[in-house]
Amino acid sequence: YIPELSSKDIENYLMFLVVQEYCPKEQFEAFLEKIKKEKLLISDDVIDVQKIKEKAMDFIGDENKRKFEETVDVIAGIKAIVAGNLKGNPRQTKRFLNTYITKKKLAELYFGTDEGALDTRVLAKLLVLQKLDNDLFIQLNEWNKRFTTENEEFKAMLECIESPDNENEKFKAWNIPSIIKWVESEPKHLEKIRLDRYFYLTRESLKKADVDISTLSAAAKDVLEHIGRAARGLMPQIVEKIAALNAVDQSKVFEVVTPKIKKGEIEFYIIRSLFVNFEAYRDKICNALEGYSKKITLRSVPAIREMRAADLKKVDDLLATWEKSGILEKKIMEEIKKEGK
Repeated sequence: YIPELSSKDIENYLMFLVVQEYCPKEQFEAFLEKIKKEKLLISDDVIDVQKIKEKAMDFIGDENKRKFEETVDVIAGIKAIVAGNLKGNPRQTKRFLNTYITKKKLAELYFGTDEGALDTRVLAKLLVLQKLDNDLFIQLNEWNKRFTTENEEFKAMLECIESPDNENEKFKAWNIPSIIKWVESEPKHLEKIRLDRYFYLTRESLKKADVDISTLSAAAKDVLEHIGRAARGLMPQIVEKIAALNAVDQSKVFEVVTPKIKKGEIEFYIIRSLFVNFEAYRDKICNALEGYSKKITLRSVPAIREMRAADLKKVDDLLATWEKSGILEKKIMEEIKKEGK
């Protein structure tokens, strides 16, 4: 067990890891001694990038100074978002930086180092999105495939979340604080950039993968444990626990739960509570249920009726999909639709 660090500590740690990447071991230890003597870590503030540069340059060889400056500037631009997402986990912080350094080296190998070959700030920003929400990362790749003179769907999403009066179900998953913070980080206007090369470098992340459980907070793990042994009467309490999670933890809980819904491992009274109470995740739940392979029985009818009362169109589309696949018989369909009669 590794105790959680504060966001400030994670940001400082990330910057120190960049220094370590470009320092021989002895020089890095000397750098840390200097930091300790000057008591920079005692401050309540994050050590700014200029101060890191000033303190580190004496310990970095001339051949690495340009690469160090470039990397430290890029990481400084995203460190607050990364720190907020990693929940105080130093191991995940190091893993993120290693991923960025590896992808950067691959980019130089594949595309060269000429100006314009690849913007490392864009690469870092995409890696942050992959960490925040892999589903949105995959969606952005799909949007990028339809790029013409610009990424029209990314542009529409920007307009949607920037306008308080524009509520579009399609972009609801993008309209949460952590993702908005990511959208607003530099470089902001990704709709102007064709991202093919960046997604090629991160192609293994475009496959649906299990959530890295080590990144879940204690509260998110507690919620998942309760879902795993939920009785009907406990669902209101579980809903309250999920509602109390921050946006990132909520997203990760649903990332864990939706594949289990698809496999038929989650009872319909649980699915009903999640669907009815968390509108932002209805599309994900419906997408999972479209791949449901078990027969729909009379036992599930009351739960599906409640889901249908909450969102008629989504559930009727789902029922039509089930009927075509053969898992929903016509008489069960009629029973579900008896609601209100």
